[in-house]
Amino acid sequence: MYVSPQEIYAYLRSLGVSEASAAAILVNIQFESSFRSDAVGDNGTSGGLFQHHLGRWDNLKSYAGSRRSDWTNWQIQVDFALLEARQMGIDLQSNDAQAATKEWTIRFERPKDSKIKAEQRAQSASQYLYGDPGNMNMTSSGNAAPQVGNETLNLPSGGSWFQVGGGYYVAYRFYGNDTKEGPSAVVYYQATMPPPEGTKIHSETAWNTYSSNWVDGGTTDTFRGVAPNKSYQDLVNDLLLQLGLAGTDALQDAGIMAVIALAMTRDMSEKELKNRLQQTEWWNSRTDQQREWNDLSDAEKALRIVDQASKLAGLWFTYVGVDLQLGQFDINGDGTISPDELRRGNPELYDWASRVVSGEVTQVTAVNMWMKDKALENPESPWSRTVRDEEKAQLQFGVDIENTGGSIRDIYNQWGVPISDERADYLAEQVELNLMSFEDIEQELSAQAQSLYPNKPENMPTMEWAQPYVQTYMQTLEVPNMGLMDPILNRALADGTNLADFRIGLRNDDRWLETQNARDEMNSTISQLGRTMGF
Repeated sequence: MYVSPQEIYAYLRSLGVSEASAAAILVNIQFESSFRSDAVGDNGTSGGLFQHHLGRWDNLKSYAGSRRSDWTNWQIQVDFALLEARQMGIDLQSNDAQAATKEWTIRFERPKDSKIKAEQRAQSASQYLYGDPGNMNMTSSGNAAPQVGNETLNLPSGGSWFQVGGGYYVAYRFYGNDTKEGPSAVVYYQATMPPPEGTKIHSETAWNTYSSNWVDGGTTDTFRGVAPNKSYQDLVNDLLLQLGLAGTDALQDAGIMAVIALAMTRDMSEKELKNRLQQTEWWNSRTDQQREWNDLSDAEKALRIVDQASKLAGLWFTYVGVDLQLGQFDINGDGTISPDELRRGNPELYDWASRVVSGEVTQVTAVNMWMKDKALENPESPWSRTVRDEEKAQLQFGVDIENTGGSIRDIYNQWGVPISDERADYLAEQVELNLMSFEDIEQELSAQAQSLYPNKPENMPTMEWAQPYVQTYMQTLEVPNMGLMDPILNRALADGTNLADFRIGLRNDDRWLETQNARDEMNSTISQLGRTMGF
């Protein structure tokens, strides 16, 4: 039976669900059952609006029976889903429809490739805000993309899209400068969202022809938190500034560009960067440069020192933000600058220019060992601003780790597996760095939970299997929802205690005597005893 989204939305709102959370639930219903409460899928193993699967479907049927209704009743299905969601700790008061959609997809629906599907579903969330499927607030062009928590996935401009198999990839070619001159490199990313409407899609044949030397950057989730309206070249330029390569002659070497491509895909330590740079032709040319320097005349050396000083002055402006104005060093006014004039006017510039041109050091060394320190003395220099932006990004990364760690703890609780704070933080960092996915964590947890609870059906989340015990616990002792790590519940699940014995054990708990159930039963017993005795 088809149920209108507006009707479900109104019902959710009447139950206290926020607008954004209601929209998140609706968009998941759309993908799961197309709003049919009698829908049956997965070869007859899933049913209803939410496609409750196997044991969860059985629990839905039992719940419907306890309310003297059929499981196809859509309101029964919504009531049961909200009961489950609250037990899972899912936020039903969210003010972010896209974030709520992702949480409901990953934690409640749990489809295969849930992280990718969560991103896809999040794009449709706004159409169900206020229960109006025609209220489309999403944009399908430019850099717009799904919002994940407090971070928006803004794809940089300048990419080329390819359809390969059943998925999409976006590839970015970049250069060592904004004029797109000299050598270049390409980094590609697997898309976790469909291409914007109207995008030109290249064929798999083109992909196979050109992609053999491209660098794999992971998924487009890498761009979460990237500022909007950025091109990929902008991101490369930011990295070049951080590495001290911006504007240097190193960017004329194809090997250097290959190193930069790798650095765009992950954090690269200073040691690794240096080792990779030393393997390039640019680095090895220093030896030839040193030999050539020794054979030059003094006049030629003088010309090269001044020429190199001019190049370093350009780099000085890039990092320090100050124009050195070499013309001020022309003491005799002949329109040229001699090495002696340069030495007297700016001894540091002369010294570094001499060292670079002789092959003793590189321009990159001059930037990293000299200019960056000087730039930090000016809080408004380009390099100082870059450092501040990086510090802010690190602070945000810490917030992301904390939020993701909370989600990981929730997943562990769903499987009934204990986790330390240190382990949660470690896994959160792996997820944020795209080195591990939530699916990887759940696969690992499935095996651990099976050893802890040998009577549990394989691959079924422990919380799903334990629902009859959880409900019995809550109803018998009249307590709010507890986690699977509750000692009494956990021991019963691990030992395979049957439900009847579990209920008897709970009634022997001192807390049962404080419940309304116990008081009602005692009053009933006393009344019955009184009638038996003639009172």
